Amino acid sequence: MPALARALRNEIHKEFLLQWSYRLNFLTLLALFVVMFLGASFIMGDGEVARYETRASSLAGFMVALFAWDAISMMYWTILDEAQAGTLEQMLMSPVSSAWLIVGRALARLLVIAALSVAMGLIVAALLDVDIPLRIEALPVVLLTLPGAYACGLAVAGLTLIFKQISTLTAMIAQLLIFVNGTFVGVDKFAGGVEAFAKLLPTTQGIIVLRRVLLDGESLADVW
Repeated sequence: MPALARALRNEIHKEFLLQWSYRLNFLTLLALFVVMFLGASFIMGDGEVARYETRASSLAGFMVALFAWDAISMMYWTILDEAQAGTLEQMLMSPVSSAWLIVGRALARLLVIAALSVAMGLIVAALLDVDIPLRIEALPVVLLTLPGAYACGLAVAGLTLIFKQISTLTAMIAQLLIFVNGTFVGVDKFAGGVEAFAKLLPTTQGIIVLRRVLLDGESLADVW
């Protein structure tokens, strides 16, 4: 097996072992996501959410936003943990490019957050009696949205190498990608300047198109 493929496999395997070792954290994070969605829905006002977007629309947006949230948080903590443990230099001196090692971790986290997102969606759908139609056309929309989210995470990782402590900035970006990208309320309801800014965020267009495909029944040709 080529060294690059072996390094990617090892990073993915290591991440899965960590997740299994701390599976209570996985369940706690799942509960947190459920509470976040329920809390945001009711704090914003159930009537407000129902008036602007259906619960199914909000849930679809929230599930996509979780990928961006995890990408940014994961990239930041990956670099910070390595730096605090004193192993960052070792990773940078690896025969395999450190970029590929981070890609391996990102792939592993992608699978983990996908499981969390689906589980959260099923729980919320059961609690609130929400029905999201499953359409194969949604898959390419999600796959086209994810690179933008993970590219944002890589940018955060680069800033972490330079400034070390950027937890506040990381939290701000993560919150933008949940509350200002149309997750709960469509960006067309925002003021003009805010709407224009929201459409620059890496997940906004993906959420808009995903809703059109899933909930409005449009084809990929219609939304292209």
